[in-house]
Amino acid sequence: MALQRWLNVVMDLMVLGIAMFVISFAVWRKNTTSGQIGIALNVVLQANLFLLRLVEAWTTIETSLGAVSRLRAFEKDVLPEEKPGEDHLPTVEWPAHGASTNSPSTFLS
Repeated sequence: MALQRWLNVVMDLMVLGIAMFVISFAVWRKNTTSGQIGIALNVVLQANLFLLRLVEAWTTIETSLGAVSRLRAFEKDVLPEEKPGEDHLPTVEWPAHGASTNSPSTFLS
């Protein structure tokens, strides 16, 4: 997450440099209209937004794939807890729920 934020800041600073270049170029060329400058700046900002979203989607996919990889490794490496012969079923007398048949006073004495 920190690397993604750092990359966002670097990309924003690059867009700042490009925007300053576009404005400087427009000032240097006297026959540029304000509409052309506005469209150029809008294209630069939209490209930055697209790249930021692309990086965010890429890191989300990478994080998700890492989680899937860890789950697969866990499933492969961890042995199951069931052992052969542990298929014993309780008898009919075994309680079906957690109610106690003893009165509370027998536990207190």
